[in-house]
Amino acid sequence: MTAPLKKYLKSIKFEHKISFTYFLLGILWILFSDEILNSAISDAKLLASIQTYKGLFYIFITTFLLFFLVKSHIEKLKNQQILFQTVFDTIPESVVITNTNRELIMVNKEAYRKFSKPNNTPIGSKTNLFYESDSEYDQVGNLVFNKHSKNKKSIYTINYKDNKDRIFPGETFSAKLFDSKKEWIGNLAIIRDITERNKVAAELNDSQAKLNTALKNMADAVFISDAEGKNISFNDAFAPFHKFNDSNECPEELYKYVDFLDVYMPNGKLATSNEFPIRRALNGENGTNEEFKLVRKDTGVSWIGSYSFAPIRNKKGTIIGAVVVARDITKQKIAQEELIKAKEKAEESDRTKTIFLQNVSHEIRTPLNAIIGFSELLCEENLDEIKQLEFKNIILNSSYQLLSIVSDILTASALLTQQVKLTYTTVNVNAIIKELHSVFQNKANSKGIELNIDMLQNEDIFLSIDETKFRQILTNLISNALKFTTKGAVVIGYQIHQKQIVFHIKDSGIGIKKELQEKIFERFHQGDNSISVNYGGTGLGLAISKDFAELLGGQIELESVEGLGTTFYFSLPIA
Repeated sequence: MTAPLKKYLKSIKFEHKISFTYFLLGILWILFSDEILNSAISDAKLLASIQTYKGLFYIFITTFLLFFLVKSHIEKLKNQQILFQTVFDTIPESVVITNTNRELIMVNKEAYRKFSKPNNTPIGSKTNLFYESDSEYDQVGNLVFNKHSKNKKSIYTINYKDNKDRIFPGETFSAKLFDSKKEWIGNLAIIRDITERNKVAAELNDSQAKLNTALKNMADAVFISDAEGKNISFNDAFAPFHKFNDSNECPEELYKYVDFLDVYMPNGKLATSNEFPIRRALNGENGTNEEFKLVRKDTGVSWIGSYSFAPIRNKKGTIIGAVVVARDITKQKIAQEELIKAKEKAEESDRTKTIFLQNVSHEIRTPLNAIIGFSELLCEENLDEIKQLEFKNIILNSSYQLLSIVSDILTASALLTQQVKLTYTTVNVNAIIKELHSVFQNKANSKGIELNIDMLQNEDIFLSIDETKFRQILTNLISNALKFTTKGAVVIGYQIHQKQIVFHIKDSGIGIKKELQEKIFERFHQGDNSISVNYGGTGLGLAISKDFAELLGGQIELESVEGLGTTFYFSLPIA
């Protein structure tokens, strides 16, 4: 054989060598066929010898091929055995193969390590040494070693005992093994120690139980979702927070909430589903005590929710869900707003009281200075009678003015302490109005304005009422009308309406700003600060009149246009 041919044969694989040999044999078969030999050789003796050698050659070649074929098959079996043993020993769980008598035929390294005791091989032993007790051994036998059972595969969990007599739970996969004739020849079992898994599961169950207890007892609504926003869990407070009767009404999908719920941002803008707390959490945002207004589309019920939310991430940092905690803070918001209003009212009250004290100080000092000053002038000698009379009138008017101020203060104090008592008498309404008209006529004339009586009844009207307080109400209203009117007229009148008598005092004065029309009935208020500067007064008259009217079973209202005048309506029930 030439050197190149030897080199070539060495370079090709064994299977290829066999194929090459078959190729050569085919050529030789053709060359040494009987037809070619018979046609080429005429000598019978020589032809017989060649046929003999030809037979020997074929026997040799056949033996040679059989040798190589067997060798190839053995090599393959060895390789497959090595591969099987490698895989068998690499499996991290305990793997055992038994015959039908439950005797061990093969065990992998993990099974040998776990179950074999020192100086003792488990091969040939029965598997009863694997189990905690004989009852477990019998139980497995009935399950997987029953030849009449149709179950070829089984999965079960049972207690095992290792080589250190430690009992552990094992999850087992068992399969029956069959030969080529489908005869049952044994079993394969893969045993997985699930001690740690059970421990982790127990810890998880314990943690889950604690979490469920905590969630159940939380007053705040808690919602946990997966990465798609689908509900995983929510607590008992979740349904009432969203105004549902029970948890069965709660939608599981995030997108379904827009069908029944409007959510408004703090700026009043209607939030889209992407601006919902759960969606923001799934987008990686964190939020704490963010306020949203929620409105049910079906019932119109609205409330304020305070939300805290965060994404849930796995060990790799990937967002796998979100948790949202919400609290109904509607009552707190209302209380907060009321507290702010109360604070503002208290501050306003402090300011008005300060202004009131300043006004009262001025109002008291003015007539008091007049009384003192003109009293000193009366003490001078050579003072004629005309001057004396003038000074006496000034002192008298100032005294009445001072008395009126002190009376208002005392009356306001009595009203605050609820010490005012009513004394009822029968009064003639027409007579009192005519009397008050006469009293204020001089003041109206001095200002150049008219004081008129309007729509009196032909017959006298009598009321059972506290006359003093009735007179003071009308007096305060007429006095205010004259004070704030510089031209035009003031009209006093009344009308009978159903079972009420409604008095009206109408002026053409400065009017009252709309935003101040309620405040002027509060103690110490006079509309704005310019009123006290320009017109004087304590700011108690209208407050006293309103309180007296309510004590008498009536009320006071007004209509006013700034710059055009004001009409006060004072109503009383007719007995």
